[in-house]
Amino acid sequence: MKICVLTNSVVGPRMELFDRLCEKHGVEITVYRWFKWWDRPTRRVKVVDVPSKLALRLPIREDAFVHFAPSVRRSVTSNGFDVVLAYGYGSPSTLLGLWAAKRAGIRTLMWVNNRPQYEDRRMFATRKLKLLWHRQCDRFITSGKSSLRYLLSRGVPIDLTSVCPYGIDNSTFQASIEQYRKERRRVQRELGIGEHDTVVLFVGKLVEEKGVFELIHAYARMEHGKNAFLLYVGDGAAKLSLMRRSAELGVSDRVFFTGRVSHAETAKFYAVSDIFSLPSYKDVWGLVVNEAMVGGLPLVLSREVGASEDLLEPGRNGYLVQAGAVDELSAALDDLVNAPDKRRAMGFESKRIISDYDLGDLVDVLAQILDVTG
Repeated sequence: MKICVLTNSVVGPRMELFDRLCEKHGVEITVYRWFKWWDRPTRRVKVVDVPSKLALRLPIREDAFVHFAPSVRRSVTSNGFDVVLAYGYGSPSTLLGLWAAKRAGIRTLMWVNNRPQYEDRRMFATRKLKLLWHRQCDRFITSGKSSLRYLLSRGVPIDLTSVCPYGIDNSTFQASIEQYRKERRRVQRELGIGEHDTVVLFVGKLVEEKGVFELIHAYARMEHGKNAFLLYVGDGAAKLSLMRRSAELGVSDRVFFTGRVSHAETAKFYAVSDIFSLPSYKDVWGLVVNEAMVGGLPLVLSREVGASEDLLEPGRNGYLVQAGAVDELSAALDDLVNAPDKRRAMGFESKRIISDYDLGDLVDVLAQILDVTG
């Protein structure tokens, strides 16, 4: 089977999924991407950068672009593809490719990550325009419950939808974490963490959208904050402001910023942490949640984190809070800092839940959706 993927850009986890699909099921995948936002070597997937007749940044948001390349019609219809998979609504080139495939009798699918709360109901024209994408598709793939609700709210019949969530190689990442746990005390000393400190971990880009300021304020208000250490792993535009804020709040001696680290290094920080928090205002999924769960950590997530609906069972493996609700976030963290037995029990539940979201299993899920074994 030959599969064509149309996308603005494919993030690493999805490309790894495609690579494994090629290796395990012998399919050929060609990705036509409109923008080179991500450039990681692939093992089996062929990536083609498509030049555009029109490439514009839209004023809607930072990552909103228009890409129009008439050549995509020929690329889609003249290379013997059995399936065309559009990743998101993307640009006019995506719509053009789907339209051409539909007219040529090629099976068409669309992978949707949108969430209902992210839809601006004032943008009536945009919502109507998306229906053009839907009309070109035979089937839809969603990443989880939230994006499924989005499609249903747009009138897509549930029997035309399938779910293939985000996942990582659980066993490989867990092995890395366990290796660092053997050196836990050494890593703690490197970071200035006391042996009996409870570590609250954030991993991600340090930007306001991730709720990083709310997290530091929540930490500063904790009743048991003196027994806790806040660890920010990542870099971003808000880093210097966060460092100043920690000093203003009088907690700078209990907050550590790693700066930019490689993905391989992040395992070290999960290994020395006790609680994971991602209080984002907007997060399509949040793959760091998968990683934290593989590491056996309880979660404190905002409702705006896409993964929260699928991976968090409130009261069993963590707590769900409202984005921006600093007092609520502080209370949830305080409860876990002060209850080591509860942390361990919730961490165990995290590992149990995430066992169903291993990348190897998701390869077979996607293969079934695409009918590559049929």
